[in-house]
Amino acid sequence: MKKIIKIVVMILVLLLVAGGGYFAYTKFFAGKDKSEDGAEATVPQESMRNLKELPMLTTKFTEELLGFTYEKLPPLYALMVQLNDEIVMIDKELVRVEEIRQKFPDQESIIQREVTQWNRARSTLVKSLEMLEKEIEKFYVTSLVNVAKGESEISTKQVNVAGRVNNALTSAATMIERLKSRKKPVGFIGKMMNKFFGDKEEGEEEDGEEDGSEDADKAEEEKAE
Repeated sequence: MKKIIKIVVMILVLLLVAGGGYFAYTKFFAGKDKSEDGAEATVPQESMRNLKELPMLTTKFTEELLGFTYEKLPPLYALMVQLNDEIVMIDKELVRVEEIRQKFPDQESIIQREVTQWNRARSTLVKSLEMLEKEIEKFYVTSLVNVAKGESEISTKQVNVAGRVNNALTSAATMIERLKSRKKPVGFIGKMMNKFFGDKEEGEEEDGEEDGSEDADKAEEEKAE
């Protein structure tokens, strides 16, 4: 009887250990690609964008290549999207700074220092994106010519390509973080900055028009009374 109880206890312990291991695997490891150096690869969770949504890609990069990247090279797709989005952010910032330059021409030295920094960061990201496009095209053509060799190339070289892109993103990270963390000032200062730099919230003008129409309606009602 004691032996049976021991066997039952051992089975329960084994089941608990197996269950705990499965839980840990599904929670922390399942569905996550790992690079050879142990770094977790970034896999896109969003649906695939089209080329119009990725304006920084060159005209040589086709929808066919984009679909291949999304399906076969998800970590590189995610990095490609990030590069595109950050270059777009920098371009918008350069437009904003240029507007300030036009309003304050006597402060050229201050503005030019900022423009130089943004252009340097942009150049780094653009070169990285161009490199990434070329590497993706190599993977694609190799896969078309020889499927087995294409898979081997992806398996052995994708991590290295991703590392080179990450280096570029890291070099521009401080500049990009400034844009992501920027908060619009509120109150009197915010209104003054909006007045001078035209940084209005969407719908602000529409709200003003609605308020004006409401005032007009009230005036008409008062006249009628």
